[in-house]
Amino acid sequence: MPPEALCACLVNSVQHADNTGEFSLFVPGAFPLAAPFVLFRLKRWGFSGCRVLADQEGLRIEARR
Repeated sequence: MPPEALCACLVNSVQHADNTGEFSLFVPGAFPLAAPFVLFRLKRWGFSGCRVLADQEGLRIEARR
């Protein structure tokens, strides 16, 4: 997945955190190297309890406000 696509996916999805402030997203095909950058961006957007799990399929992102 190109970096631009990952950024667009995050920007559009973070705005849709549920009413409890929970946010989760699976990004297929994303490289594990992207995980620290995703965590940094989530922290800047005001999320805490952030976790990014990398596996062969992509990145699983979980956070809460």
